[in-house]
Amino acid sequence: MLPPRLVRRIVLAPLLVVIAIGLVLLYPLLALAFGIVGLSRSRRLRAFRLLCFAVIWLLAETAALVMCLGLWVRREALWFEWR
Repeated sequence: MLPPRLVRRIVLAPLLVVIAIGLVLLYPLLALAFGIVGLSRSRRLRAFRLLCFAVIWLLAETAALVMCLGLWVRREALWFEWR
């Protein structure tokens, strides 16, 4: 069950952007830690690959949210222009 639309747009969307920025800022430290752990356990670096996947996923999701925001603002601006 989804939360109401207002909660999704006002709370959850900006929260995803904050989480993505936080993960990008912590990425060098996390990459070093996961790389060391991966090299000490096995040579396949599963945890490091999962971290890279998570960062790319969050960045793509954030980019899509920013693009949707731009389309929404543009639509609202055109709507007021037509009035």
